[in-house]
Amino acid sequence: MKELETLQTHLDILKEYGIELDDIVNPQRQSWNAGDILCDDGEVADAVYFLISGTVRTLIPIEKKPGLVLGRYANRGVFDETVLFREDGRAHIRAICETDVEVISLPLPVNKPVLLRQNNFLMKEAESLSLFMDQAMNSFYFQKYPFEYMLCSYIAVKRTDAEWVADIEETARDLEVTPRFVERCLELLVNIGVLKKGEKGYIIEDVLRFESYNKGLYKPRRKRIKLDAGKSKTAD
Repeated sequence: MKELETLQTHLDILKEYGIELDDIVNPQRQSWNAGDILCDDGEVADAVYFLISGTVRTLIPIEKKPGLVLGRYANRGVFDETVLFREDGRAHIRAICETDVEVISLPLPVNKPVLLRQNNFLMKEAESLSLFMDQAMNSFYFQKYPFEYMLCSYIAVKRTDAEWVADIEETARDLEVTPRFVERCLELLVNIGVLKKGEKGYIIEDVLRFESYNKGLYKPRRKRIKLDAGKSKTAD
């Protein structure tokens, strides 16, 4: 981590988060390298970080596994905002820099009572955290169910008529997998008779089995109120 000169233009970014600057104490502009951990699950939280630029991935660590990915944020995002609403003073996610990033760091505990008195910030955070829970549930479903269940739920949402015209690249981005993985899953669903190929796309062949796979798992991801408006892969 490297301390950088903090200019008013950098502090003005905090206004996007609904923060009034008058009472903020010792804001610091910092740069972090790709691979650095901004905060880690279970560690004492001494700051909350507001992303200026770069990409950060958040996850819940799982012993002997890569971890449950919760989201990816580009250009905007808060890490770990849950420390503001808990009393244990510890982070409850791991936030990893996927690229070199710049952040505004607000030291805790001096800024915690300040932020908890700012209604605009709290309202934005309430909406942002509710969407974060949507993302966490999507990640949980990926862990619990085979991918074809998520894909059927996705098709049920995206299909506008009897035939679903697949945009493989878009589907892969929405479901955060590779295009080839989507193609293989579509091949599987055709081979087992759930789908069949039509003139333009895919048609539901076995309605009952399709509905048994479609558990409503896929929820279209909404933008998180400018807190991470440039966020590329988490909640479009």
